Amino acid sequence: MDEVVQSMKDQTTEIPIVLYPSVVFPGATLQLQAFEFRYRIMMQTLLQEGLKFGVIYSGKNGRMEDVGCIVQVIECERLTDDRFFMTCVGEDRFRVTEIVRTKPYVVARIQVLNDQVCSQPQDGMRSLMQKVEQHLKNVAMLSEKLHQNFRGDLQAVHLSRLHSAVSFSFLVARLFIDDRLEQQAMLRLHDTVQRLVREGMYLERRSKYLAAIAAIKDAFQHLSCNEK
Repeated sequence: MDEVVQSMKDQTTEIPIVLYPSVVFPGATLQLQAFEFRYRIMMQTLLQEGLKFGVIYSGKNGRMEDVGCIVQVIECERLTDDRFFMTCVGEDRFRVTEIVRTKPYVVARIQVLNDQVCSQPQDGMRSLMQKVEQHLKNVAMLSEKLHQNFRGDLQAVHLSRLHSAVSFSFLVARLFIDDRLEQQAMLRLHDTVQRLVREGMYLERRSKYLAAIAAIKDAFQHLSCNEK
C-alpha cells in the first residue's frame, strides 16, 4: 500500500477499508484489535504489502460514508490465535470513488484529498483560529461551572494552532465536536477556512447552550436562597 503515499494526489489507488464507529481524522492515534476473520486476513496481506489502510465511519444504520482517513500502522502485535493489536496514526483524507470488492474484506478505489488553505490571508486565518480557541475556552469554563466533563486538552490545541491551520482544524474537530455526523461533515470539507468557520459556529452554539443552563441554575439557586 506504499503507492498510496507515492501516487499523485489527483490519482486513484486501491486500499483495504475498515468500517469504524467513530470518525478518524489526520493526526489521530487509533488503537484497533483485528479479531474478525476478514480483518485477520486483511492484516496478513498488509504485513506483506505495507501497513496502510482506510478507515471510514459507519454509524448505527450501518451505512458506509464515502470520505475517510488513511491510517499507518506504527505498532502491530500478532497473537497466537492470529488476532492483531494495532496502533495506527491518521494520515491523509480520502474519497471512495469505487468499491472494488467486498469479500473477504472491503477494498475500494480511492482519491486522496488535500485541504485548500489559500482562500484566506494569513492574518485572517490567525484571527479565525483565535476565535475558535476563544469559543473553546468559553465552553471549558462553562462546563467546569456546571460540573460537566470537558474532554480535550486546550494546551494541545494552542500548540497545534502555532503549527498549522489544517492540523488545528482537525484537532478541534477530533477532540471537541461530540456529534459524529457533524464530525463527518467536517472531515468532508476540503477548505480549512470553511472547517474552522463551521467549528466556530458549533462551539458558539454549545457555549450559548451551556450559558443558558448556567443562568437557569443560578436563577433557581437565587430563588431558593430568597425563600429561606
